[in-house]
Amino acid sequence: METIRVGYSKPMTIVFGVLAAVNIVLGLMVGGTSLFIGGLMVVLAVLYAINPYFEVVAGTIHVKNLFGMVVKRIEFDDYSALTVSEDGKRFQRDANDGGPLKRVPLTHWVADKQDWQRFVDAVRTAEAFD
Repeated sequence: METIRVGYSKPMTIVFGVLAAVNIVLGLMVGGTSLFIGGLMVVLAVLYAINPYFEVVAGTIHVKNLFGMVVKRIEFDDYSALTVSEDGKRFQRDANDGGPLKRVPLTHWVADKQDWQRFVDAVRTAEAFD
C-alpha cells in the first residue's frame, strides 16, 4: 500500500498569506496589534503550506494538526475496507466487529483538491476489484 499525503487547500494558504500581508502593512502604517496579528497569519500560512492534513500509511489514516502532530488515527485493513460516496466527499469504513459502516471524519473542503482526488481514486480502484 502506497503512502498518500493529502495537504491543506491551496486557497486557504493564499487567504492567510494575503491577510498576513494586509495586517503587516496596516501594522507598519498605523501601529498597534496588526503587526503581531500579521506575523501570526504568516506562521499559519506557512504551516498550511508545509504540513499535511492527513497521511495514509500502511492501513492507517493519520489526521494531523497544523504543527504536524498526529491527532487521530483511523485504522483499516486495506482500501477495500473504505467506501466513498457518489460525490467523492465522504468516506466510510467497515467496522471490525462486522457491524454497520462507520463514518471517517475527513472534510473535503479543507484538503487540497488534487491530493483528495488521488485518495478518492485509490479507494474507488480498490472498490472496483472487491
